[in-house]
Amino acid sequence: METTHRLSIRMMTCLLAAGLLSALQPVAAESEHASADAVLDRHLQAFAADDVDAIMADYDDQAVFITPTGVLEGKPQIRALFETLVAEFSSPDATITVHQRYSHGPIAYIVWSADTPAHRYELATDTLYVVDNRIRYQTFAAKSIAK
Repeated sequence: METTHRLSIRMMTCLLAAGLLSALQPVAAESEHASADAVLDRHLQAFAADDVDAIMADYDDQAVFITPTGVLEGKPQIRALFETLVAEFSSPDATITVHQRYSHGPIAYIVWSADTPAHRYELATDTLYVVDNRIRYQTFAAKSIAK
């Protein structure tokens, strides 16, 4: 069953800080999932705060980020992507809807949609593979429409 919550990026920050966002999303109870969940929480909070440095602190030095347009290798390439995304999502008019969130062992998965002044993200997914409390691999895919 899908649960949809329409939250602004700023509201997500407040909810994450208060520890309330987990109440809106199914989160694995087993301790083996805690690392992936914690990294995903920290990552979403940094993104919502428009903090590219904190976002990048979540990544392993050798991280690989796979997108529909290509593979980004290492922090410098991944940082360039997040600088663009943070600029787009930092608008007060940007909203995001989290549809699903799961984790299992070192893997965290999120399904979301969003609306920014530049794009409408009808459906998007991110999958993170976490090693030693850092994102080693990430995949992203989205159906988006430019405005």
